[in-house]
Amino acid sequence: MDTRATVTLAAPAAVVYDAIADLGGYPAWSRIVHSVESAGRGDGDGPAWTVDLRAGVGPLTRSKRLRMVRVVDDRPSRCVLERRELDGRQHSVWRLSCEVLDRGDTAELAMHLHYGGRLWTGGALQRILDQEITDAARRLRSLIESAPTP
Repeated sequence: MDTRATVTLAAPAAVVYDAIADLGGYPAWSRIVHSVESAGRGDGDGPAWTVDLRAGVGPLTRSKRLRMVRVVDDRPSRCVLERRELDGRQHSVWRLSCEVLDRGDTAELAMHLHYGGRLWTGGALQRILDQEITDAARRLRSLIESAPTP
């Protein structure tokens, strides 16, 4: 599964970058990201987080716990967050690539989520994900644009 979204935000690129490079802030604007806890660092890895994802269709809910690591940190323009488990087993790829383009008074945020497994794909979950992306972009815009400018 590959999902892409772009949103223009009335904020400096550095402010937008700070909001998306730290997974700890995602629950404030993304309902699929149910909770996030710091998970330290791995050998040579960037910051890591334990992320609980949750999505529901009617009475059915799917949840997934991932260890995500920031593997690219090209502040303030690009970061990549990837699943990096420490149990030595093979896991489906989860990769979130984020690019922030400085447009002067605004910043354009482009996000690409790649999931290499099968369990989180399909019609109903894809529709929920698409709607959540739209809603999350609105909540992120509100959060960023209402924050005091540094």
